Amino acid sequence: MESNPSSDLFAELFDEYSAWSLGLAEDYNTLPRSISGVNPKGEQFFGLTFLSCYFSFRSFKP
Repeated sequence: MESNPSSDLFAELFDEYSAWSLGLAEDYNTLPRSISGVNPKGEQFFGLTFLSCYFSFRSFKP
């Protein structure tokens, strides 16, 4: 399969976001909830909130 710079960047950012999310879950029992997109004017938006977890993510580690 041929490499695509856009998909490579997406994969790298996804891995980084996943690691950050897992770190928050493990350290603070909190998960990020985010949404991003482009509005009709072509402007990018991003929203971020946090959800408290009522169980420990440490028990899910392999």
